[in-house]
Amino acid sequence: EYMVPTVYMLLAAMPMTPNGKINRKVLPEPEFVRSAKYEPPRSPAEKKLCEAFARALGMPENSVGRNDDFYRLGGNSIKSMLVMASAGIEGLSAKDIFKYKTAARIAKEIHLGKQVAEDEARHHFIPATTEQIGMIDSQFINLRSTTFNLPGLIRFSARVDAGKLAEAVFRAARNHPALSTNFFLDGNGRIVQSVDSSLLKAIEVEEISEERLEELSHELVQPFQIFQESLFRARVFRTPEHVYLFTDMHHTISDGVSIGVFFGDVMRAYRGEEMAQDFYYTYLSREYAKFGTEEYAEAREYFRNLLAGRNWCVVPTPDFDTWDAAPGELLLDSGITSAEIAGVEKRLGVSKNVILIAAAMLALREYCGKTAIRVNFLTSNRMESWLRNTVGLVFKIFPVAADLNLFPTGESLLREVSRQVTECFANSVCNYSTEENIPLRDALLINFLFGTDAESEMQEFDAKDIPLANEGHVAAAARFDIYVEDRSGSVQMLADYQKNAYRPGSAKKFMD
Repeated sequence: EYMVPTVYMLLAAMPMTPNGKINRKVLPEPEFVRSAKYEPPRSPAEKKLCEAFARALGMPENSVGRNDDFYRLGGNSIKSMLVMASAGIEGLSAKDIFKYKTAARIAKEIHLGKQVAEDEARHHFIPATTEQIGMIDSQFINLRSTTFNLPGLIRFSARVDAGKLAEAVFRAARNHPALSTNFFLDGNGRIVQSVDSSLLKAIEVEEISEERLEELSHELVQPFQIFQESLFRARVFRTPEHVYLFTDMHHTISDGVSIGVFFGDVMRAYRGEEMAQDFYYTYLSREYAKFGTEEYAEAREYFRNLLAGRNWCVVPTPDFDTWDAAPGELLLDSGITSAEIAGVEKRLGVSKNVILIAAAMLALREYCGKTAIRVNFLTSNRMESWLRNTVGLVFKIFPVAADLNLFPTGESLLREVSRQVTECFANSVCNYSTEENIPLRDALLINFLFGTDAESEMQEFDAKDIPLANEGHVAAAARFDIYVEDRSGSVQMLADYQKNAYRPGSAKKFMD
């Protein structure tokens, strides 16, 4: 259905350029029309959706009816995000908009008001997700590894009240059930998780010298014992010159976006403000309930059909045949400002993620000399508004794959990537990469870190990230990962790759 044009226009003749090609620049704008006779909304939910549709599409108030197809009116994946953000309907996702299209169907299908209560979900033992089990397995292969630690040390100006900060950290941690999660084996030998609030302890301010703090920075990051202790640590230090906050979370209970969410709550707690509800265990229970459903099977089939039958180029061609996990890192300033990226988003009507995925695909083609290209991208998976304040392991990894011979222009490739990204979100019930045991380690992964760092959440307190020694870090077996981040208005890219698989200079050549 998504391949069928939504609008047809009859022209007397196609406008042509002097060299005989269609002049696309002067083609008239499509006239999007209502897909059905106008019918006013019948329920509060339908009214909210119709109003959100009109706002996102730039249409007059009360002009969208309950049976009007959002996409036939000119909607797209970006505008569906606007609907989700502005409708004010708990549980609404971009996937619902993509799948059901009209206000009437969306309101009916998502069963508003029937979510599993978070307090009830926290009283159940929920099986660990496939992502969590993979991390736990890796941790037990190397018990002293800190590969899955997510540590940070932040320095504040001396005007920050250390005792108040310690209390704020404790309050923020209590607001996020993932930070009180306990893993254990149930009677059937499954790894399950539940909330154990006794794992969180009050934080005492530690008086220390700057010299001792420097020594401690080499000792703070220590391995977690998965089944024996809290998977969240926090310490507050006060020196004569500064206040320091150290935190560490195990990756099984956190991800990149969680860091920004948590420190945002620390600042709200410090200022005495209310913190939004965290629905992490509602999310976990829903994810577990989806296995084996028809919706799950359909989503899995989508990914199978996308990737079947091709020998995809998935990574910059290694120079050496080795899986030595020695890490290599390369940090590059792209020379592109965040404002420029935003301008391209507006001009082309696609997200920065789509632009960067397409760029990675073109780079693979140029570097490897192949045209059947697949890349993976990591999404925070917080499409639903009720997941915005969630700390936990929520991210998912999805593939985008295309024969670039079929998309000879940048515009056509961007449209295809945008379509596939939207399809991934529509089928996100299935985390295909883990469900099918696809070997992610040998595929290029694009990881977007826009707005997730702790430092940006605390700028009003002159916060600064302090480097930490992490001597127990064992490099993951990923062949080539790219982390894209907005730093002070500039887009920076970090390549994390297997150093011994590439000659010196190869990684920079690909990144350039």
